[in-house]
Amino acid sequence: TLDTPAAGVRAAVEARREFPGAESGFFDFRGLRHLSMVEALAYDRFAVTQDPLGPGAVDRTDDLAELKAFALRFRNRLQAERGGRRVDWIDLEVRAHWFPGGLDPAASPLRFKEEGLEEARFSDFRGEEKYRGSPLRGEWGPYEGDLRVWARENLYLLGEAEYDPYEGVTRTSAVGARWFVIPKASLYAGNRRIAGDSNIYTLAADWAVSEKWLLHLSQQTDFRRDEGLRTEFGFRRVWHDFVLEFDVEYDGLQDDFSLRFSLVPSFLWESPTARKDLPKLDYEARRWYR
Repeated sequence: TLDTPAAGVRAAVEARREFPGAESGFFDFRGLRHLSMVEALAYDRFAVTQDPLGPGAVDRTDDLAELKAFALRFRNRLQAERGGRRVDWIDLEVRAHWFPGGLDPAASPLRFKEEGLEEARFSDFRGEEKYRGSPLRGEWGPYEGDLRVWARENLYLLGEAEYDPYEGVTRTSAVGARWFVIPKASLYAGNRRIAGDSNIYTLAADWAVSEKWLLHLSQQTDFRRDEGLRTEFGFRRVWHDFVLEFDVEYDGLQDDFSLRFSLVPSFLWESPTARKDLPKLDYEARRWYR
C-alpha cells in the first residue's frame, strides 16, 4: 500500500480492593487484591491501494480501503502475596469485537499487522492459521474468554474459549494443567477442541534425571479422528559451556520421522523445568497445529 493513515483511541478504567486478612495454607498465599478493568478500543485505518508508479492506469478516483474495528475487554484478577511477592492467582479476561462493514477474510486485509487487530480475530493459540481464510458472517467477531490460575506454587491451570455468535457454537476451547517440581520435573496435560474439526489431547513431560541429563517426551492425539498427530522423544546433555539437544519426532499426519539436534551455549539455554519457563504453559505442546 502507498498510504495507510490510521486513527485510534483507547480508554480504560480500573478499580481495586484490598483484602489483607485473607490467607490460605492450601493455596499458599496471604493477602488478596481484587483488580477489575474495563477497556474500550476504537480503530479506523484506510489505504490507497492503487499504485501511481505501477504499469496500470491511474484514474485519480481510487477508492479507499477502510477498516474499522471496535473492541471491549473486561479483565478481572485476584492477586495474592506468595513467597514475598505479589502474583496473579486468578486472571479472567473476556472480549467482544465489532467490525462495522465486516472484515475481509484475510487476517490483515490491508496487508499490514496491527497491534490488537490480529488478536481481535485470532487470539487463541499461536500458530492457529486455519480460520484466517474464513470470513466473518456478520459484523460481530467472536466472543472470547481466557482463564489463568496459578493455583499453587507448583500448579498452573488454564482455560480458553471462543464463541461464534452466528453459528451459535463454541468454535474453539481448551483446558490444561501443568504441574512441576523445580528443578526435577514438569508435566503438562491438556485438551484442545475445535468445533467440527478436532479433539486433541496433549501430554508433555520433562524429567531431569541428573544435573547433566534431561529427558523429554510428548504425545498429541486427535480422538475425533482417532489418529496420532505427533510423538516426540528427546534428551538434553548439559556440559559446562554447551548443551546438546537431540530429538526424534514422528509426524502422524505426514507419516514422517525426523531427527533434530543442536548445540547451544549454556548461557543461552533454559531448562524446560526452570521456573521462568513455566508461565508459557503448553506453548511448546501446541506446536502440532498446522
